[in-house]
Amino acid sequence: MGGAAAGLLTALGLSVSGTAGSATKRSHARSLGGSKVFNSRSTEFSSDAVADSQEFLLNSLTSPGMIAASLSTLSPHGSFAEIAKRDVFSKERVAQERADVCYKFVALDMLPVPVVSALLDKVSRLVSAGFARPHATLSHH
Repeated sequence: MGGAAAGLLTALGLSVSGTAGSATKRSHARSLGGSKVFNSRSTEFSSDAVADSQEFLLNSLTSPGMIAASLSTLSPHGSFAEIAKRDVFSKERVAQERADVCYKFVALDMLPVPVVSALLDKVSRLVSAGFARPHATLSHH
């Protein structure tokens, strides 16, 4: 999901920072347009990324401390979209950490079929118009 988001955001001219678990995956994330890519296996990314203040965060990190660390990287009134399935924060819990953040939980698999269809149609048009490109399949063992 992160690779697809990075490719699309980069194609739209936005700066993308991200995290990945291994050196190989971080290298791949940079090849997709990530200007800064940090290790997702520790919260150290938050001290490095905070200097840049992210306006939007697409999160799937759920290990202890990760959500709070991710929230700390957001600029004032930033947006946080949660796509993880387990150990996610409620809106109330996010507000305890950062009351200024716009928080949305997004479960693509729970969206109504017409909404998913419309989203896939938009992505297809962006790919067809050259704004985004499909990524090669990678296998990480």
